[in-house]
Amino acid sequence: MPEDSGTQLYSVEGLRLIVGLMRASARAAAAPQLNANNLNATRGWETILVLQEQPLAGDVMCRVLERSGYQVLAARDADEALRICQAHPRPIHLVIVDGVLKSDHLTLISRLQERSARTRFLYISGYTGAALGQLIGPHAFLRKPFSIPALLHKVREILDQ
Repeated sequence: MPEDSGTQLYSVEGLRLIVGLMRASARAAAAPQLNANNLNATRGWETILVLQEQPLAGDVMCRVLERSGYQVLAARDADEALRICQAHPRPIHLVIVDGVLKSDHLTLISRLQERSARTRFLYISGYTGAALGQLIGPHAFLRKPFSIPALLHKVREILDQ
């Protein structure tokens, strides 16, 4: 495929093929492309909790992270996420919140920070703007849509801080 076509193809063994069509302006803002030479740089061993209220999207994200070496815990809402965190015997290194930001998400983040100041957070949303920035504060943000390599790069970047 021509490099300037704007079409990107990503696949992960055992998952569906994901095709992304991007405008030139979006392509310029995309995360660095990962290839076979640097894909291992995004591999991990840490524990990640994924809070995703849409089962299909959450399942895909969890499988991608698991295949990259992470231990993944999944929750469908903030209450379930909190129960998982309280019952999990080891540290949770990263919490990914994917969806419309709700007050119970903010409460979850606050409680988890009280439990462990080392826990990092990644908020994923298609929404942007100053109001969102004020709500999530210093936590990392990944705007939808994103590619699998962009997700893995962002996760590794946050965990390496």
